[in-house]
Amino acid sequence: MGFMAGILLFGIGLPWYAAACVAVLSLCMLYFRNRFYTFGLMALGIGWMAACVHTPEPLPGAMHGAKVEVGARVVDMERSSDNWSMIVEADSIGAMRLGTPLRIRVTLLSDNTEAGIGSRVRVQGRLQDIRRLGDSPYEPDYGRYACVDRIVAAMSADAESFCVLSKGSGFRELMRHWREEMEDIIYLSGAAPETAAFLVATICGDDNSLSSESKSMFRTLGLAHLLALSGFHVALLAWIVSLAFMPLRLSRKLSRYRHLPVMAAVWIYVFVTGMSPSAMRAACLVTVVLLGRIMQRQSVSYNALAATALAMLAINPLMLYSPGFQLSFAAVLGLLAFSEPLNPFPRSRRIPHWLASLFTVPLAAILGTVAFSAAYFHSFPLLFLPANIIMTLMATIIIGGGVIMTFVGMCGIKLGFMAVVLDYLYGMADSFCRLLMRIPVKEITGIYPDWPVSLMLVLATVSFAVAVRRHRLRAGIMAVLFVVSGAGCAFVWSAETTRGELFIPCQSADTRIVMRHGEHAALYTEVPMPAGRATLEICRKKYSAWLHSHGCHNGLEHIDSIPDLSGLHKNGRLLTAGPNTIYMLNHNSEICSLKVDYVVIGKGPRIDIDSVAAGMRPQCIVIGPSVRSKIRKDYIQRCRECGIAVHDTTDSIFSLTWR
Repeated sequence: MGFMAGILLFGIGLPWYAAACVAVLSLCMLYFRNRFYTFGLMALGIGWMAACVHTPEPLPGAMHGAKVEVGARVVDMERSSDNWSMIVEADSIGAMRLGTPLRIRVTLLSDNTEAGIGSRVRVQGRLQDIRRLGDSPYEPDYGRYACVDRIVAAMSADAESFCVLSKGSGFRELMRHWREEMEDIIYLSGAAPETAAFLVATICGDDNSLSSESKSMFRTLGLAHLLALSGFHVALLAWIVSLAFMPLRLSRKLSRYRHLPVMAAVWIYVFVTGMSPSAMRAACLVTVVLLGRIMQRQSVSYNALAATALAMLAINPLMLYSPGFQLSFAAVLGLLAFSEPLNPFPRSRRIPHWLASLFTVPLAAILGTVAFSAAYFHSFPLLFLPANIIMTLMATIIIGGGVIMTFVGMCGIKLGFMAVVLDYLYGMADSFCRLLMRIPVKEITGIYPDWPVSLMLVLATVSFAVAVRRHRLRAGIMAVLFVVSGAGCAFVWSAETTRGELFIPCQSADTRIVMRHGEHAALYTEVPMPAGRATLEICRKKYSAWLHSHGCHNGLEHIDSIPDLSGLHKNGRLLTAGPNTIYMLNHNSEICSLKVDYVVIGKGPRIDIDSVAAGMRPQCIVIGPSVRSKIRKDYIQRCRECGIAVHDTTDSIFSLTWR
């Protein structure tokens, strides 16, 4: 806990001299006999220093928005439906050699590439500081998540701007090839495409072939954990491998060493599937427990979990900010805290205890992760209990059968009958999920808790755990008080909901203005209809949760397609959003003597800022993301000389609110 606290204090900006004072204080406290708090302070200082050392240097400001050529080595790569996402370590930018390599996320806008992990590549594109990227004021801080992998910049490239200089090599590239071989075996097994896509997602960790409808259905029913490699998948694999080595129990000398191949299989599986935080956590827990059995020592669950967290954070302290890390450990803590106390039958009564655990285990997991799920996914599944009870049993059989079929297939044997059985079982599971989806009220959406509300939920969960495990009435009362306080905070924040808002995303090739007034929302884009229909569909999908939470049930409309949208109007280049007037400017001939609040400059020839300032007298000039970098710098300088406020959308989102 002290180590985590140090990482969190570094994240909120604890200065170095404050950390030094903590270290000196902890050394002074070694004099006292009770050293519990001393070691806690020491762990806090060590956590702060570890986070400080691991945090990458930021991208130099002059490189942000610059079009450059980067020489780099690929350290990780992941395929999506129509492109590749890579993490590369750049050692040269243009003719400049870098002393410390910069990690860059490269999105290759092509489905075909000869690159692999360890390849030398050359990429041409526009560098973007990862801390300045964002698409909506309601999305999480993706810059902080990128820092978990030490990424400082992002860039996109097409096939012509991406050149592979050498092929991939090394251990991780070998693991990636094994994963692709496993996927090919599943796809060629004779199983139906839907079944094969589910098996690839749950065994190999690649859900790109799974339909968006299926992903949405699993998320709505609280079954998203089945698609993310976690303790469920690792434990299932460990159980299957342990069954294979069960005959070793007959030998008194070799009995305890049967756990070694289980540990080896688990870690090979984690490396092959990409080392996700949840899978690594599960593998560490399995290793700690099995090592205890080999040494004939009993492990304590909480100590094993703490040792696992400490080991992972020692390797990468910033992993603490990863949603996968937080959800994974919160789910396990929930299982340890609630699953046994909520079970009305003791372990001695095996069958009743097992049947009751079908209810208590998913309930315990949802109790542990409720605060994090609300913060990251903005929803709460109401049908998680029946969905998990049935799907956990069926998924165990389907995934277990898929693992056996894949392993046998790697040995050159094709089990066609097993593919037929898995098709039948997956069809039954899919029909059950679709039956649940017909229920009118399936989830609560539009949950956007602020940090006080999230903190109250966490404290309520901890207090409830103490009340359940220790039978403390006071802790139960505290849990109720925290829930009431959280509801009060949520009510206060919801009471202050704005009447309308407007924001301009900074990560798009064209200038987009998203507006909402009451229950009506609209999108303005530089791309005219019908070509802009693709942009409209992308934005409708991206902002669907935000629109639903504000009662905009008609979704996002294109502002040119409707003459009047209750508080949102368009008259030529002039947009009216609540009390604000915004003028879209792309050419000098469009400058007029109309007094407006904001002028948004999009792509087009160079604009005369002096004429804009004299004729339109705006409060602020907003430079859209589609403006070229050289022209952008000139605009900023001219605005400052004219005494007009300027907002560069490549630095941050431009947003307005009104009541």
